[in-house]
Amino acid sequence: MLRAAHIRSMGSPGFTRAWNRGVCRLRLELDKAADLVDDMAVAIVDARRRDVAGVRRGASRLEPLTQTRRETAYRLAMAAEFRDPQMIGHLERVGVYSELLARRWGMTRQRGEQVRVASALHDVGKIGIPDRILQKPGPLTAAERAVMQRHTVIGHALMGDLGDPLLDLAASIALTHHERLDGSGYPHGLRGPEIPIEGRMVAIADTFDALTSVRAYRPAFSEGRALDVLEQGRDSQFDGTLLDCFLAVLPEIVQAAA
Repeated sequence: MLRAAHIRSMGSPGFTRAWNRGVCRLRLELDKAADLVDDMAVAIVDARRRDVAGVRRGASRLEPLTQTRRETAYRLAMAAEFRDPQMIGHLERVGVYSELLARRWGMTRQRGEQVRVASALHDVGKIGIPDRILQKPGPLTAAERAVMQRHTVIGHALMGDLGDPLLDLAASIALTHHERLDGSGYPHGLRGPEIPIEGRMVAIADTFDALTSVRAYRPAFSEGRALDVLEQGRDSQFDGTLLDCFLAVLPEIVQAAA
């Protein structure tokens, strides 16, 4: 229901055409060389810079979170869902959970809305991951896991450098939501406050929803078991202050997920 309210229109025609061209290029390249993900990320950056030059010039004239920009963002999230059926509903829920967490932490209503829309794009880089890895019905090998981890960099490459504040925020979240406070996360091993606050928020929301959702290789965790995992990662994987905020709004999160 939440997504339907945001995707009624076709969004920005120019941006949609540019996006479709970029996706087609990416899929063709992945079919040819699925293991060369790093090279694909470079190609994406070059293609996006060429295709969206006109969009970048006009982006500064747009007011934050106009209806068209909001709906365009949700269409990008839908593109990721089309690649991986397990993500259907996940991106939307993470957006809602992240907004609730952001508001509890003290962000304004407007900033909370921006966090909701941007955080729904946290996994958009998975459109650049080969199907044989993305849809594998079991644990990944070390080599496959390294490829999967590139979705953070690919997502950042797809959405960054457009001169649009919303997509800049989405790109930052995509890049940093798998970083850990102790520096053992990826892709850059950032520590503590080096990780943007929004990335730290989405790390909590993403983990909770992923654990409480069915996956091809495991059943869904109970709410209690998922919370135990979050607590085990307090101040090492997850920001303890933000985790307290998350627990404070847990009843609203459970209600939103129902």
